Amino acid sequence: MGFLKNHRSIILLSIVFIVGVVLIVGSAFYFGDWWKEGNGEWSGSATRNLIIALGAWGGLWGLILGAMRLNTFSKQVEVGQKQVEVGQKQAETSEKNLFNDRLSRAIEAIGKKDNLTERNAGLRLIDSLLKGYDFGSENHTLLLHILHDYIRDRAIMPEKDEKEDLPDAPPRETRTDIELAIQTLFAHVPKEKRINYPLDRLDLRKLDFSKSRL
Repeated sequence: MGFLKNHRSIILLSIVFIVGVVLIVGSAFYFGDWWKEGNGEWSGSATRNLIIALGAWGGLWGLILGAMRLNTFSKQVEVGQKQVEVGQKQAETSEKNLFNDRLSRAIEAIGKKDNLTERNAGLRLIDSLLKGYDFGSENHTLLLHILHDYIRDRAIMPEKDEKEDLPDAPPRETRTDIELAIQTLFAHVPKEKRINYPLDRLDLRKLDFSKSRL
C-alpha cells in the first residue's frame, strides 16, 4: 500500500486504530457491569450493542482506508495527466523543430538564383510541407506567402524601352521554377481564395500552363 509511505497517513491510521481500541475496551467495561442478566447469562441486547460497536469501528476503518486509497489514486491520475501533457509538448516541439528545419532547407534552396535544379527541389519541398497542413492554418498560410512572394520576385515585369516595347522574354527552360511555383500555389488554394494571391503585372511570357488547372 503506497499510501502508507506518507507519514501523515500513518499518523491518521494510528489515531483510527487507537479510537477503535478505546471503543472496544470501553464497550467491554460497559458490558462488564450491564451485560449480565439476573441469571448471569449474556443478554441479547448486550450482544447486539457489541456487534454495533465492532461494526462502527470497522466501518470507520474502512472509510479511512478508502479515502486514503482515493487520494492516492487521484495523485496518480494527476501525475499521469502531467506526463501526458509533457509528452504532448515534446511531440509538438519535435514537430515544430522538424518543420522549421525542412522550411529552412527549402528557403535556402529556392534562394539559389544560379541553380534552377536546386530551386525546383526547394519548391517541391514546400509542396510536401503544404500537404501536411490544412488551408488556413498558421504553417499553411506561411508557406503560401513564401510561394507568392517567390513568384512575384522571380517573374517581375521588365521595364519597357524607349519604343515602349518589352525586351525579349527569357527562354522557358530557364524559368520552369516559376511554372512549378504557380502550380503549387494554386494546388493548395481554393478557387474562391485565389483572389488573395494576385499574379497580375508579372512576366509570364513563354511559360506553359496548358497542363495546369489555373
